[in-house]
Amino acid sequence: MNTFDQRLSRKQSPKTKRVTGDITWSLDSDFNIVSWNKHFAEIALKSGATNLPVNFFDLTLTNDQETLFSSYFKKAFKSHLHTSFLTAQLSLQSIPGYISFEKMSNTMGDQLLCKITGVNEEHHHNYLSGLLEKMPAPHDESKIWFWSVDNDGLITSLSQNAENLTGYNNKERIGNHVLSNRSEKEQKDLLKFWDSYVKFPRPFDNLFTRFTAKDGTHMYIKASGVPRYDAKGNLTGFSGTMTDVTLEKELHEKLLSSEQLNRSIVETLPDSFMILTAEGILLDYHPHNAEEDLGLTQDNIGESVDGLLKTKKADFLIAPIAKVLESGKTISLNVELVNGTGTPLDYEMRYIPMQNSKNQVLTVLRNITASKEAQKELIKSMNELSLSNRELEQFAYTVSHDLQEPMRLVSSYLQLIKMKSRDQLDEKSSTYLAMAIQSSDQMRSLVTNLLEYSRLGHQKLKVKPIDFDRMLESIKLIFDRKFRETKGTIEIGAVPDFICDSLHFSLLLQNLIGNALKFRKKETPPHIHITGEVNEKGRVKICVADNGLGMKQETTEQVFGAFERLDGTAHIEGHGLGMSICRKIVHSHGGKIWIESELGKGTQVFFTMPNNESQLPTQD
Repeated sequence: MNTFDQRLSRKQSPKTKRVTGDITWSLDSDFNIVSWNKHFAEIALKSGATNLPVNFFDLTLTNDQETLFSSYFKKAFKSHLHTSFLTAQLSLQSIPGYISFEKMSNTMGDQLLCKITGVNEEHHHNYLSGLLEKMPAPHDESKIWFWSVDNDGLITSLSQNAENLTGYNNKERIGNHVLSNRSEKEQKDLLKFWDSYVKFPRPFDNLFTRFTAKDGTHMYIKASGVPRYDAKGNLTGFSGTMTDVTLEKELHEKLLSSEQLNRSIVETLPDSFMILTAEGILLDYHPHNAEEDLGLTQDNIGESVDGLLKTKKADFLIAPIAKVLESGKTISLNVELVNGTGTPLDYEMRYIPMQNSKNQVLTVLRNITASKEAQKELIKSMNELSLSNRELEQFAYTVSHDLQEPMRLVSSYLQLIKMKSRDQLDEKSSTYLAMAIQSSDQMRSLVTNLLEYSRLGHQKLKVKPIDFDRMLESIKLIFDRKFRETKGTIEIGAVPDFICDSLHFSLLLQNLIGNALKFRKKETPPHIHITGEVNEKGRVKICVADNGLGMKQETTEQVFGAFERLDGTAHIEGHGLGMSICRKIVHSHGGKIWIESELGKGTQVFFTMPNNESQLPTQD
């Protein structure tokens, strides 16, 4: 026979004696008996004794009684209120009653007034009636049912709602133990609870258990109950209510899960969180980071944040709170704080109005010391790179400028040799001379392009509105012979007004039109189409499109590199600087340049230009 079966076969509990009046006594903080009434003396005196013991625990008490009284006395004395009231139903020398404790303070120090009120059928009826009045009336949708059991825990009655909610037939459950339909572990734990309440009968409330319904689903039950007595004061069992709180339990678990998730998220963030009043008083903080970085402790709650977090300006941290509470909007600021070790640290502070309170703000602090140091290092590196680039551009400018004259002389002397020795050179020597002259001309062209490229970094822009059509006509004259040789055409669409450095822009168009004419298909006359529009950022976007050789889209970025030439174009004249010059010109105007192309289907070069001076970058 298992433990549960043994409990079912247990005989009824022994009858208890009835209390005929209130029993009162008082104790000091050492549990010494200070005063008492005659009913206390009647039950507390040992057989044949005439004087009460000095200390309450010198009375004849069982171990369980001693433990219970000790617990209640200590709780009552520790109350922070001037008076406290704790209620429990227990037994003093097998006399059932409701016991209360009230803490009092006087010139003699703290004392505890104790009273046991005798229990009778009227007491029980009034208590149970008061409990039931707080419960909603049973109806079809109610999740509450009423129950009664005898001293052995056998069910004696159930309300109809028990059948509706659990699925079990009430008639079948009557006579079964109240702890049935539970796991063996739950039965074992609940039997301990049952033992204590049968041994020392008292009301209980909010006892949460799990119950298996008839369909096999698990229900979570909240039980409340009070002991029942007959006219002679004998314990006859317990009655009370059970409430199905399954939904509430599931919602509570989801809430806990959500809170755990939120806590996990918060603890992974590099931020500290504080809740401040309108006056800047610290109400609470999340310990993650705040204790380690800011040196906060629980003792700091109730102090002003200006005193806790040291800044260079007084009231600097409190001043934004009023603005946040008034506007209902978040305010951010950067501030240098000094931590507990005296180390200055850079923080970003965000003041966020709390929706559930009109006079509190959530303050989020993020340590940005490392990021600011990294930013300083980045700026330093960029300045060094900029200086290096300027030095390189200066070197290129100097070299290309100084090479121009020697290259001009070399080319001139080679031309003179050709003129004076035209009839004296054999065919092989003439070929060598022609190759030297061609190489000299290519070198002069390369030096000229390099000089133009380096000049772009040394000249300040002279920006003004331009006459686009007029500029284009002058550029067409430059390429007139090439247009006639190739039978090429150029078509101009509507281009909105914009501002630029006219010399730089002319060089930009020369390079783009020149490329369209150079990288043409052999049997197809080149056609160039220029259009423009204002983009979503207010800049003028210009497109120079051709019907030439085109290129693979993945190689379009490559052509912007200095001296870069695509595979298969080595036979076409040029030095690979044209598109680098174009990019530099566009960037100097604060714009962007990019290419869209497809091999064999032409190329579209897009770039943007400013339509007002506010869109220009700052010039050094």
